[in-house]
Amino acid sequence: MITKTEVLTAVNNALARNETDIDAELRQTLYDISSRDNFLTREATRNTEAGVYVYSMPEWFKDIQILKIDDRKPLDRISFEQLQKLHANTSSRGEPTAYAIKNNYLWLDKPPNKVYEMRMWYSIYHPNDVETILFPEEFREAIIE
Repeated sequence: MITKTEVLTAVNNALARNETDIDAELRQTLYDISSRDNFLTREATRNTEAGVYVYSMPEWFKDIQILKIDDRKPLDRISFEQLQKLHANTSSRGEPTAYAIKNNYLWLDKPPNKVYEMRMWYSIYHPNDVETILFPEEFREAIIE
């Protein structure tokens, strides 16, 4: 595990300086690295509610890789515009088959007709907390440089 203290020591040694606070720079570096690809991933489950088709996403959410309903076939990802057209042309309820992401909300293609379990695999941006660096050891050089 990479620590803030190790990063500060390495930076001071490399630059022959005696900095005591690199939180802002480290925070920006961690966010920058996490924005470049889906390096930090999570898995979560959440139940749907009958009749509700919009759900907030977890903190630091970046993007969904896979979304399943009741651990079956993954749902299709569609654009928000396509989803709006679907909503305008139907009032049916049932098992969702597609979703869109907009403004950190998950929008299902139709309101569920009952409670389903959603299982999602998703990526996150690195949180602002620089005391706990989530990147594994292979990111050490990228973080320090």
